[in-house]
Amino acid sequence: MRCKIMDKHLASLAPTHVETKFLKINAEKAPFFVGKLHVKILPTVIFFKDSIAEERLQGFEGLADGQPKGEEDEFPTARVAAR
Repeated sequence: MRCKIMDKHLASLAPTHVETKFLKINAEKAPFFVGKLHVKILPTVIFFKDSIAEERLQGFEGLADGQPKGEEDEFPTARVAAR
């Protein structure tokens, strides 16, 4: 369910960032990549620059700061874009 929330945010960002490639991998169907990229928490967003993983966002860390208890899954897309 949380992966679908992240997908929604990334899908809205993709058309406005044509200079960026957005790729989605189903963790259950791609165990090789999950192991190779050391994915432990879903959703995980890995930011690559020049083929090097520079940053990763695991779960919603830092995106839901300041949200009331029980609403941690609701945050503006701008917070994802800022990362």
